[in-house]
Amino acid sequence: MNFFEAQDRARSRTWLLLLLFALALASFIILAYLAVLVIEIGSVAYHDSRLPEGGLLQEMIAAHSINKMMIVAGAVTAIVAIGAISRILQLRGGGYAIVDSLGGKLIVPAAATGKHRQLVNIVEEMAIASGIPMPQLYTLPDRSINAFAAGTRPNDAIIGVTEGAIEQLDRDQMQGVIAHEFSHIFNGDTRINIRLIGVISGITIISLLGGQLMYMGMIALGASPGRRSWDRDERGGGSAVGIGIIAAGALICLVGSIGLLCGNLIRAAISRQREFLADASAVQFTRNPDGIAGALAKIGKKSGIISNRNAAEYAHMYFASGVSLNLVNMMASHPPLDTRIKRIMRGRPLTEKASRPAAPPPAATPAAGTASGGAAGMFVDALIAQIGTVSAAALQQARRIREQTPAQLGEAAEDPYCARAMIYAMVLERKSAQFRQLQLDHLRDHADTGVYDLTVKLEADISKLDKSACLHLLQQSFAALRSLTAFQKNLFLENLAKLVEIDAQVELFEWCIQAAVSHLLLDDGDCPENANLAKAADYALMLSQLAGAGNPDTVDSCFAAAAAEVQADWPQLTRQKEDAIDSQQLFAAAQRLSTLDPGKKQRLVRAAIIAVAHDQQIATDQELLLRAFFMIIDCSLPLSMETA
Repeated sequence: MNFFEAQDRARSRTWLLLLLFALALASFIILAYLAVLVIEIGSVAYHDSRLPEGGLLQEMIAAHSINKMMIVAGAVTAIVAIGAISRILQLRGGGYAIVDSLGGKLIVPAAATGKHRQLVNIVEEMAIASGIPMPQLYTLPDRSINAFAAGTRPNDAIIGVTEGAIEQLDRDQMQGVIAHEFSHIFNGDTRINIRLIGVISGITIISLLGGQLMYMGMIALGASPGRRSWDRDERGGGSAVGIGIIAAGALICLVGSIGLLCGNLIRAAISRQREFLADASAVQFTRNPDGIAGALAKIGKKSGIISNRNAAEYAHMYFASGVSLNLVNMMASHPPLDTRIKRIMRGRPLTEKASRPAAPPPAATPAAGTASGGAAGMFVDALIAQIGTVSAAALQQARRIREQTPAQLGEAAEDPYCARAMIYAMVLERKSAQFRQLQLDHLRDHADTGVYDLTVKLEADISKLDKSACLHLLQQSFAALRSLTAFQKNLFLENLAKLVEIDAQVELFEWCIQAAVSHLLLDDGDCPENANLAKAADYALMLSQLAGAGNPDTVDSCFAAAAAEVQADWPQLTRQKEDAIDSQQLFAAAQRLSTLDPGKKQRLVRAAIIAVAHDQQIATDQELLLRAFFMIIDCSLPLSMETA
């Protein structure tokens, strides 16, 4: 199953989630209607002890009409919908609300030491190797061994890891856990997880309302806090009212208990199979089954239970079960640990400390200007197969990139303050001293205090890097940039735009830097959800730019081949001039293209790769533009542009 099939499968799970939600809601309505009937019978029986000869029950049932059923159905639906929608809106910002409720603390990479530094290195390597932005890391103050990933899209993903896991897992085991969580990010599981939280919140709100009614009934009876007995004499008729409210609350709690059952069943239906898939992906990424299996085995010996009182709400998100096991196994959000270990090891016993198998040597990355080995079609198929995956060779290469990065730049990429200066340095003019001085003057006057001096200091190291290395550093800095305040983000984006525009032209590399940063720092509310927003002009503009960044003699043939790939969506596309980049127009087009459904996005991605590889040559500018474009449409691009 490739990246796009996994994304499509995540969408199908959304429909499954809605179906299960509808079934649970229907059960609520039926039970609520019966509860209303019972309450009415009890009320009439209390006020009229003489039952009619025809029987009170028969008369009450006969008196109920379809209108009353509709009223009950409307009320229950409104309550459940309000509970679900309000919770989803609370989590709209991604995983930050979740990690806050679990008591998580942000790991500042620049200040990380010891095992925390090791965790940062593992996540940085995984991000570089996979081609997605560096997620923010949080620690959970818990001695158990567990982790989770959350977020609505790869660009706002976070990963939380318990202190127990950081302290007790070795590097290979932690890498297996992180690879498992990256798989959830790739496959769109983190987005469905947030929706699942909202659905379960809506389902369980009935039970909470019932509990509140019972509490109100106890107050009516005189059992409010601070009173030692039920003072029926003083409250007079309040006793009857209190008993009625308690009875109503008990019935609603009974109805709500079905919601708790439905919530657990929905968790199991949505989550269990995904855990097996994420385990298999982790093995595929690391080529080291002993790592993730060893982590699961340690959880079995120690514990994965998260002690936070809010932990149960997020039970389906954890690496291993974070709450006490359910009495009924079919309701568990995770498969049994033994079953997962057996599937991972495929019958091979897990040793206490297995030696890590040697990873295959990294495949050579084709030099700029060539797409080595095989026809263009084979290259495209091979590259698409790598999207949303990580190879052991790529992890090794990513580790070398991280270790070979100048220490000053590596530290700058991990600090929110320094990261801005580093990115400013990337777009400083190197051909014209006049424009460079204008850029520096602007920073001196408008950037935060000290940023000007830091930019000048970092420029010397930045100027020695090639453009691809700059993109890797940019990707590494994304976790730090997310820590900026709204004011800092706006000021940073304004200054970056001004630096790019000072020479009155936008170079392709400058656009790649500015577009990737802008997309990262946009709020979710600025990213449209409507998949119908993308138009033919957006396809034509992006494919024209990709084809035009390569060999001038093959632009027409590359564009034509790319356009043929998306003819099912747009039968006729006209190549647009790529002489000068209209940065705002191109960025807006890429943003709209990011809203495509997985099927259309797969065709677009294939067309984009054809646009740069049809002539069997990949120019450096084409690869840079392709990587930036993939960042914007929330699609990973492998570290090595391999064709083998």
